[in-house]
Amino acid sequence: MTTAADIARFTGPYNLPDGEVPVIDGTPHWPWDEAVARQRLARIARSAGLSLTGDEVFVESGSNDAWLLPEAVLRVCWRGDVDRLVRESELAMVLPEGVPGPRVLDCGRDGALSWMLVKRHHATSLWHAWQSEPAPVLHDYVTQLADIMRRLHEWHPPAAILERYRAAEAADTETDPVRIAASTLTPLAAAHLHRLIEHARDRPYVDAAILDRIAARLSATATAAAGAGAGIALPIDRTADVLLHADCTPANVLIEDGRIIALLDFEWSRLGPRDIDLTLPSFWAWVDGQRPDNGRPAIVPWLTEAYPALATTPERHWFHRTGFALRGLIHWPDYAPEAELPLAHPVRQLRHLADAEQEREAE
Repeated sequence: MTTAADIARFTGPYNLPDGEVPVIDGTPHWPWDEAVARQRLARIARSAGLSLTGDEVFVESGSNDAWLLPEAVLRVCWRGDVDRLVRESELAMVLPEGVPGPRVLDCGRDGALSWMLVKRHHATSLWHAWQSEPAPVLHDYVTQLADIMRRLHEWHPPAAILERYRAAEAADTETDPVRIAASTLTPLAAAHLHRLIEHARDRPYVDAAILDRIAARLSATATAAAGAGAGIALPIDRTADVLLHADCTPANVLIEDGRIIALLDFEWSRLGPRDIDLTLPSFWAWVDGQRPDNGRPAIVPWLTEAYPALATTPERHWFHRTGFALRGLIHWPDYAPEAELPLAHPVRQLRHLADAEQEREAE
């Protein structure tokens, strides 16, 4: 039986923002359990004046609670920087022509929770299409997606939007891993990555040897950049007025009648270099491509073919993927031995990234 102490140990302050393990009918629950999410739903319904029928469908979402209503989708943010849904709502209202974002119906805050109600599209996602459509059809969708990303990157947001996103970034001197994880999916400061490595060393199911290899490569990368300039440029410029989606996986792309009709989940949008927007597509492709029966084409080459400015170096790409994985250990803690964790889990991502470094050294 899982105890409240077990849950508190494995979730940590990022996932328990009020420090309390949820208890329902005397039984402790993981904070992301549907039963706990229904408590949050009831609270938001009262706050937002929503009438619930009991038929609301709880759907998988990486960062929030997500509920399907007949004509809308309700997302409830309960961990990390909950203001991100408020920022997303403001951003969605002013996205440029050619960037089809979510249609926001309402949004708000209720204490430690934020929520966002958007129009529901009865359409399919690019993720579902990827499982069945032929390569030429998928290639066309990716070309459309690349064009949407280019339009987003070339857009100059209003000054108020830029200021909101600059203020949401964790300072390079930030040392609190929870604050680092709350601010972004992909940390850009090398100091942040080293601080997240220190945090990971305290996790029960993380292999210290893996962390040693990753830390060594990060240090070597910084040395190369400071010397001959052969490595990744550190620190990375985070002041550029390039607004990124930062979570551009096929699951967030809705398609209908051969066209992309919406790019969803701008909650992790941020300012930074364009190539960050390859990080999540690459992660998704790695996870999906591990199945023995998977013969689907890769998404990243098609994106960079259609949008060459997205292209990056292997070193930068590794840096971004590593930051994503290290940050993920706070959002999705290691609750079991590595072999029992899903392939997508950050612990298994880190092993893959460390192995990639060994392969590079052997070449």
